[in-house]
This record gives sequence, structure tokens and C-alpha cells, in this order.
Amino acid sequence: MRKLNSLFSLAVLLSLLCWGQTATAQRGPKTAPSVTHQTVQKGIRTSTAKDLRDPIPAGMARIILEAHDVWQDGTGYQMLWDDDHDQYGASIPEDGFWFASETIPDGLFDPFEYKVPVNADASFTPTNFVLDGTASADIPAGTYDYVIINPNPGLIYIVGQGVSKGNDYVVEAGKTYHFTVQRQGSGDAASVVVTGEGGNEFAPVQNLQWSVSGQTVTLTWQAPASDKRAYVLNESFDTETLPNGWTMIDADGDGRNWLSTINVYNTATHTGNGAMFSRSWESSTGAKPNLSPDNYLVTPKISVPQDGELTYWISSQIPWENEHYGVFLSTTGNEAANFTVKLFEETLGSGKSVPANVLKSEGAKAPAPYQERTIDLSAYAGQDVYLAFRHFDCTGIFRLYLDDVVVSGGGVSDDYTYTVYRDNVVVAQNLTATTFKQENVAPGQYNYCVEVKYEAGVSPKECVDVTVDPQQFNPVQNLTGSADGQKVTLKWDAPNGTNPNPDPNPNPNPSLSESFENGIPSSWKTIDADGDGNNWTTTPPPGGSSFTGHNGGSCVSSASYINYQGAQTPDNYLVTPELSLANGG
Repeated sequence: MRKLNSLFSLAVLLSLLCWGQTATAQRGPKTAPSVTHQTVQKGIRTSTAKDLRDPIPAGMARIILEAHDVWQDGTGYQMLWDDDHDQYGASIPEDGFWFASETIPDGLFDPFEYKVPVNADASFTPTNFVLDGTASADIPAGTYDYVIINPNPGLIYIVGQGVSKGNDYVVEAGKTYHFTVQRQGSGDAASVVVTGEGGNEFAPVQNLQWSVSGQTVTLTWQAPASDKRAYVLNESFDTETLPNGWTMIDADGDGRNWLSTINVYNTATHTGNGAMFSRSWESSTGAKPNLSPDNYLVTPKISVPQDGELTYWISSQIPWENEHYGVFLSTTGNEAANFTVKLFEETLGSGKSVPANVLKSEGAKAPAPYQERTIDLSAYAGQDVYLAFRHFDCTGIFRLYLDDVVVSGGGVSDDYTYTVYRDNVVVAQNLTATTFKQENVAPGQYNYCVEVKYEAGVSPKECVDVTVDPQQFNPVQNLTGSADGQKVTLKWDAPNGTNPNPDPNPNPNPSLSESFENGIPSSWKTIDADGDGNNWTTTPPPGGSSFTGHNGGSCVSSASYINYQGAQTPDNYLVTPELSLANGG
């Protein structure tokens, strides 16, 4: 229900607590509380069809908010976007409660850098909102928190169901995000449709890795890919209707023009669900099936980027492949007379004629394989232009196909820094190195993310889950080795980075030290478990000789061979006195 997802600011809640009012969760149809307020005339700002057809600027995404008098009470909707993406769970509540108040706190919308409508005002009775229509805003590609709200006298609701709130929501450059709010049951619900190929040109870090040593977390990564290009137009014609901003011109006036291939027999696309095609012959024309098209398919107005280029994929119908077309440019308008600059022109196919006994109505085969074409637009960098694909100068062939039209330019700037998050909180920013260490991290599980911040926007975050385990058996650090003749020396630091016992003697105050210079001490014990009468001793057996000790003249020994007796099978124990081992010994 709608009331389970509602008012929106902690500041409003605080004002309730101060005034002793009650915050209540309510199910069912919306009813305004009994609060004194001033009624104002509401002005409604909406986007026109032309606004929505305008090209999306490079590096940007388009957000559209649509509603049609959902509540029939004069209230509408606003949408707020936070590019720091830290407001979900803060000013955007995670739970479903709403709160009533008598005033809007100052700065209620301050955490939100972008709004739909762009001039949305913080008020219980706002001037700028969407009641019956659409509003749009272009925002930089990146990661956001967002919320869709419904201001009412004395309270502000959040849309009750669907995609009414977003936490770390990624929008991609060149794409359109069309949010629609509708009535659902006794509440309201939001849905979103994403269109356009887009592709976030702000490349993320690569190969993010992590390691833990004690309570120190280390992140390493590789720099983002440097060959990303900015896309100002990327259209694959995957809907049956003409894409926003595109137009068609039937310059020969025969009533036939470019069409979508969707649901048309014996057509093909380069990618996706659809492509566009224009005909120079059709069976439905009866006695005169031949057509002499002069059909224009015109792009939206686009701003040509540095090093701009146009790529597209073209095809025709086998075996009638000899369709003729050209690509034209205009800097003045999108009417046929404006396209005075010819960029490219060709006739497809081999140029060979098709035998007269092969009928199109009976012998049509699948379209020929699509071919890619690339046209340099760098001479028009910085200019606003229209491009037209013109099917003309041919008669009675069959069909010309067009798909995957892209205008792109130079890659994003290499001037960027890194931002590191732990559990959605910034822990480091403006980094230029590809390594980050955080010390004294308490045991637990964490989500670390790295984001690339460019001059024009931010990349999607790359994230890893990290566990700091208090029982983790950490390895030694700084292991080094050296050799002197046949003597090898190893040195290392303890796992926590310091040597708790820097003295070369590993036991400076030993609880046991015995060199057996005076025989086996009485506090020691020997056990002849095999009962052969031979045991540990400092006295050599008959026919034997004394052994030199490690640090003295004597040592203890147990024999597995005795002169004049032969081989032995010893099972002899040498047992120390009882010991008290400090810290485990």
C-alpha cells in the first residue's frame, strides 16, 4: 500500500517530535491530515515532445517522469536524484513510515543535485511538479540514489510500490530512463522503461583485488580502459515506432517511406529486434510494382564530438541487391532542401542484372549480409548537424536495410581520480595510486568499492566483499634469506609487523637448560621400554667411545648398534622434569 512508503525527511520527523505530533503508518487510500495550510495556485511544468526528441548530450542520461492525474486531487509528483548516492537510508527512508508536519524544513532538497522537473520546489503545495504529462532532465552518467515523491498539504508521500526509490542506481550515458507513476489498487506504483544502447563511457577500474593481513585491508586494481569513446547517437531501431527525434521525408510523394522490419516477413536485422528499410519495389502495388523512391531517414540534431565518426550497417535483398542510397548532412535544418552536403553515396550489390524469369513474389531470399560503413565527421566537430540516409536513384529493385547507426567521438579525459567506499561510506578520495590500505579495521564483513571520478562524471563502482577474521592465521612478514657457505639464515617479522622477541636467542629466560656435562640429572627420567638393559646414557657402552657435545664435552646417547652385541631395537625414553611454560613456550 502507498502509505507504507512515505514521508521523506528526517528533519520533518524531528519537527514532529518537538511539536508532540504523532507519526503513523496507514494503509489504504490517501487522505490529507487536518493541518492548517495556505492554498496556492499550482503551475505545472511539463516537457514537450520536442524536448524529449532532442539529442542526449554526450556523457549524459535522460530521466523522464510521467504521470496522469493519478489521485485526481490536484497533487502530482517530483523526482530527486543524489549523485553522492549516500541519501538512501538517510533523507530517503528505507522503511515505509510517513510523517506529518506544519512546515517544510529549510534545505529539504539540498542533498539532491538533480530534480525532475528541473525546477522542482520543496513545498507541501509546490509550483513545479508533474500532474498530467511529462517532465525530463539530463543528468551525468553515474551512480545515484533517487526517490519519487508526492507532495500534499501537510505531508510528503513516497510512491508506494515499484521502483519508487533507488539505492546506488546506475544510469548510463546515451540512455533514456522513463519513469511512469500510475494508480495501483488503493495506492500508486512507479515503473521504468530503459531505452537506447547507451553504454557508460566513464570506464570503471579493472581487476579489483583485496587481501587482509591482521586488521589491515589492502585493495589493488588496474586503471580503467582508455579506449572508451563518447557516443552522441546510438540507435538500433529495436522498437516498431520511429525513435524519438528521428524524422522521415517522402520526397517523391508516393506515400511510401522508411519502415520498421518488426513483424515484416522475410526481413533481417544486424543486431537486436529491428532495423529500418525502404522499398523500390512492392507486390502490393499491383500492375505497377516498381517504385522510384526518394525517401529520407533523418537523425535527431546532434553535436559532433572531436574526432567524430559515423558508423552504420547496410544491406539489401538477395538476389536484387543493387539498391542506391547516400548519406547527407545539414547544418541548417532537417527538411529535404537542407541536405546539401553529400558525405557518401553507393550502389549495393554486384551490379549484375537478375534474370527476368526470377519473380520477386516467388524468388525473394533473405537479405544479404549486412556491411559496415564508416564516415569521418571530424571536419564538423563542435557543430550541430542532422544526418540523412537517402534511398534514391533506383527503380524496381526491392529493399534497402539500415541498422545500428552510431555517432561517436574521442574518448573521455584521462584526468581522473579514485574514490574508495566501505559500506557506501567514502573512506578515501582524490586518489591517483592504484593501491589503497586501511589499517585497524575491526573484525567483520565489509563491502569495499572503487569508483573513478572523471571531470565530466563518474564510473560505475567495482566492489568486493572483504572479511576481517579475528581468528585468521596470518603469515610472517618481510621474509628474507642469506647464505654464507653452507649456512643459510632466514629472517622475518611477526605477523603483526613487529618482532615480539628481537633477541637472537629465542628463549632469553628459558625454564629448562641442560647440557649433560655432569651426566643425566636426577630430576630427569629414563625408560627402557624394550627391556634390553640399554638406555639413554652419558657413558659409552663397552667398546664404544664418548661423544662430544654441542656446546660442551658431553651429551646423552641411545644406541641402535653396540660393538660386540650387534644391532639393537631400542625403545628408550628420555623424560624432562615437569615444566611450566609461559605463554605456551
